[in-house]
Amino acid sequence: MHKKIAVIGTGAIGTSIGLALKASGIDAELVGHDKSFEQARLAKRRGAFDRVEWNLIRAVESADLIVLALPTAAIRPTLQAIRQDVQRDVIITDTAEVKGVVLRWAAQTLPTWAHFVGGNPLVRVPGTGPEAAYAELFQRSRYCVVPSVTAKSEAVETVVHFVELLGARPIFVDADEHDALIAPVRHLPTLLAMAMISLVAESPSWREFRAMTGPLYMASETLPEVEPAEVREFLFANRESLVGWIDRLLVELKEWRDLLEEADEQTCDDRIARLFEAFVRWNEADEWERTRQEIRQYGDFFSLLLGSRPVRPRRR
Repeated sequence: MHKKIAVIGTGAIGTSIGLALKASGIDAELVGHDKSFEQARLAKRRGAFDRVEWNLIRAVESADLIVLALPTAAIRPTLQAIRQDVQRDVIITDTAEVKGVVLRWAAQTLPTWAHFVGGNPLVRVPGTGPEAAYAELFQRSRYCVVPSVTAKSEAVETVVHFVELLGARPIFVDADEHDALIAPVRHLPTLLAMAMISLVAESPSWREFRAMTGPLYMASETLPEVEPAEVREFLFANRESLVGWIDRLLVELKEWRDLLEEADEQTCDDRIARLFEAFVRWNEADEWERTRQEIRQYGDFFSLLLGSRPVRPRRR
């Protein structure tokens, strides 16, 4: 069977996907597309793709697997543009940081014989564009797999194997759970970083603050390497979960404010000790065994797009 994988979007994530698949030795044609053809050609020169297509429809036609490595807002119009030109039983996945809205777009837009399996690689990209891409980006990272309710089990297993070829560890979550979980650990820190920048970097005394801290560490560690509009897109797309977490954070900050105002040393010591213990548990927790059990429930499929038998997850 002819195998073709089309990666739509040749930024840091899309180009890294191409480089990782190439490094895996996969027996498939890798085709890249980007609205910036110069960027797509740069990704090809870096070795991520066998060829790149300027025309979106030519890029996806006859593709067995389509990967939408796009900003959240670009996914819906892309699905609308390709819906009539994808082949029957095509498998489509994405890399957006929110899943509920993306799965709804897929359900509303794609033909019934197309199989959408959402994805979110939990990685931090050290820049934008093909120049920031590298094949090892996904190694040992977790990668959320979020199947639509209509996706066949074979399609889900194919995306699992795709994730493993990247070197990542698949985690199964549903869309609502994903967005609720991602809000406090990815999106809320971004909001906090922007709030800190507003407080410190926009202060009249910003030079003095910077002298005390060096570069704005809270921004360099937390702000994503994307365009401002992309930050707004994923914040708005997950705003319901984020609003709830902001409310919880305000309660937490109010408790700390009251604690400081009251200068209750014992209560403060107890709270800090409890949080230190929680932090140790957080760092020592290993949910990988549960993830392995979840993956096994899908069984073995011997004639899948990306290989004769999927590689089972293992500790690396």
